[in-house]
Amino acid sequence: MTNVAAIILTSRNPIGVLEGYLAAGFLRPIDDFVRGQQEWISSLTGGNQLRYRNLMAGTQVLRELELEHGVGAAIDLDHPFTIKMLRVHQRKPFLPEMVLSNARTYQSNHRSRMTGEALALQ
Repeated sequence: MTNVAAIILTSRNPIGVLEGYLAAGFLRPIDDFVRGQQEWISSLTGGNQLRYRNLMAGTQVLRELELEHGVGAAIDLDHPFTIKMLRVHQRKPFLPEMVLSNARTYQSNHRSRMTGEALALQ
């Protein structure tokens, strides 16, 4: 079991942790968790099973975005989790520069479109 999987599984709300990664645009921890936790995933029922399906649908959308715009393009640099992780790992970056560059480029090129979509949902 990876460290990420252990942290997720020991939380009070493992699906919520995964949803947090999705909201911040981090696919790798979700992928790492899913790859090693098939038994836990298959045990989900009811609302948690639905939340997991929605999580997987969301990861697919972000995966397609990254296929088109490069690995890391889905990362939301303004998300509180991302900001915290970048600050904590300032001396030893946890994301390669190429990944950060893809996130910056995508975010700067699509910020107005994303903001307009969010306002339309309100």
